[in-house]
Amino acid sequence: MNTLDRLAIEKACEQLQSSYARFIDFRDYEGFAELFCEDGLLTFGEQVLKGREAIFGYCQKRPAGIRSRHVITNPFIDVLDQSTARGICYFTVYRLVTDPTAARVDLPMPGPAAVGHYEDRYCRIDDHWYIQHRTAQVAFRDPAQS
Repeated sequence: MNTLDRLAIEKACEQLQSSYARFIDFRDYEGFAELFCEDGLLTFGEQVLKGREAIFGYCQKRPAGIRSRHVITNPFIDVLDQSTARGICYFTVYRLVTDPTAARVDLPMPGPAAVGHYEDRYCRIDDHWYIQHRTAQVAFRDPAQS
């Protein structure tokens, strides 16, 4: 594999990391679920969501008044071959649940709800990259926001 191919794969996988945060924060749950392979896995502690349908269903259960921002940093992608890669990135999650009809300005800013990292496996299917498995590893959590 040449350097340009490797860089293109790294960029595609980093885009998945960023898109994950953007789609969940802006409530684009269809786009969020489509980041994953058809049978992709999303793991949060004991909770394992398997497949796009389960991931989409989980998202739809989020409170209507939830406002979140997932800050993704320190991306690292390890290209294994032309069709598989693995990665890690750090996350800091800010979350506030309010009245869904409340104005989107001048809300109180909570501290981080959680800080940790995601461990990822990526796969290429028909020249498109997907998350095959994402595991959230929480290092710190604010128990008042659980």
